[in-house]
Amino acid sequence: LVLAAETAIGAHPIACASMVVKMVRNYEEPKLTNPLEYPFDPISLLVEPHGGHLVQCYASDKEIEQVDHLVKLTVSDRTLLDCEQISIGTYSPLTGFMDRQTCEAVLETNRLPNGTVWTMPILLAIPEEDVKSFGVGNRIGLAGANGKVYATLDVSEIFSMNLEYVAQKWFDTTSTRHPGVARLFEGGNRFVAGDVATLERLPSSYRHCELTPAQSRFIFAHKGWSKVIGFYTHCPIHRGHEYMQIKALEDTCADGLYINPVIGHTESGDFVPRSILLSYQTMLDFGLFPKGKVIMGGVTTYPRHAGHRETVFTALCRKNMGCSHFIIYSDQIEQDKRGLVASQTFVETIGDFGIQLEFYDSVGYDEYTASYGSVTESDNMRSIDATKIRSLLRDGRNIPDWMMRKVVQESLQSEFANKQSLFVR
Repeated sequence: LVLAAETAIGAHPIACASMVVKMVRNYEEPKLTNPLEYPFDPISLLVEPHGGHLVQCYASDKEIEQVDHLVKLTVSDRTLLDCEQISIGTYSPLTGFMDRQTCEAVLETNRLPNGTVWTMPILLAIPEEDVKSFGVGNRIGLAGANGKVYATLDVSEIFSMNLEYVAQKWFDTTSTRHPGVARLFEGGNRFVAGDVATLERLPSSYRHCELTPAQSRFIFAHKGWSKVIGFYTHCPIHRGHEYMQIKALEDTCADGLYINPVIGHTESGDFVPRSILLSYQTMLDFGLFPKGKVIMGGVTTYPRHAGHRETVFTALCRKNMGCSHFIIYSDQIEQDKRGLVASQTFVETIGDFGIQLEFYDSVGYDEYTASYGSVTESDNMRSIDATKIRSLLRDGRNIPDWMMRKVVQESLQSEFANKQSLFVR
């Protein structure tokens, strides 16, 4: 392969050079003996995992055999979900639950002790009575409510923290009316730190829709993508989100779009994962996205209600999945009244962390020009209100086509016909 002068003076020199590199690397890559295996470190031009290495923390067969002899600590499903995401690399470079020094560094500087950008405390609170059953240096089993051990933890530290200090730094409030603060206070002020290894993931009805970071990276690399824009969502697609997704593809000249809906822990009033997945699958089935440009894969997680910290955290998780860009829109940060401008300011204070954030204001529709854009562009803009769409769906009423495509709406209404609820009760 020769990188000729004509390549360098063309309209897309970087893209041409990238293609040459891809061809060389694909030629040099050893063939997989099993096509269902995913390479630990796929050869590609995708953005590197955060910290430079995709964490994989799975228990060995020997460790699984010894699990019955471990002290068991019963934890919540949220904690087990954190164990899963640590183990599959979504939280790279984290390998376990944070110790005191790491937590304080994150709260004070938005960085890990080694300087790597990280904004979200990942803590494991334990009841005071359980502290006496194990100590530093022990390996313990983390069990669900059913008594089954899903992960192990190598205890590196047991420590206490002032919860009011943690809450103020983490959520900018100490009021227990805030769901994140309430959850923090309910857990108590004792914490255990240490590396985790997953034995088995929690059962899920949507596992077939989920992609691990290694799997999403494998797919992106196989398609030859190097620039991928991520979109995180917890509701069915409407015209506003569709506009943002297509515009982001155009604005960034990305190779593809990764739709990453939440299929994990849900709360009363949330859309059930089935309805979210159905809406996007309908778009894909009817060819309403640019051909070959969109991949969908779910993520099992839960909301932290942590404002701007969560904005950066969700972006870092998508970076680990292989995304070079990530869409931030108003609906995502509705918990924080300071809005998009303040979120952008927060991101600027952190500096470069390896993924480009694309900010989009609420989208409206101008019926006079039959066009979409920011609600602030014109006085004629009619807001595409996600809350109103939710209310219309809940009541079984029709939604205007300019707010949600008719074919998507019909697919969701078919759920009612089959006596399937669209919302968590």
